[in-house]
Amino acid sequence: MNRYKNKGFALVLLALSTQAQAAPPAPGLLIFQKNCVRCHGKDGRLGLNGAHDLTKSNLNAFGRTYLVTNG
Repeated sequence: MNRYKNKGFALVLLALSTQAQAAPPAPGLLIFQKNCVRCHGKDGRLGLNGAHDLTKSNLNAFGRTYLVTNG
């Protein structure tokens, strides 16, 4: 009986340890952090150097992609 308790405890620890690992950031987040955060801020509201508040954008996904890709 004690052997089963030890195995059960080990399985619980293993399950909890795999859940604690953070997922890698999305590629878009890395690009935003590298190229955009300086002026737009982490939440898109900063507005330095004439940068627009990204939370108030009326662009759809295609428009945002085009703007980021082509300037």
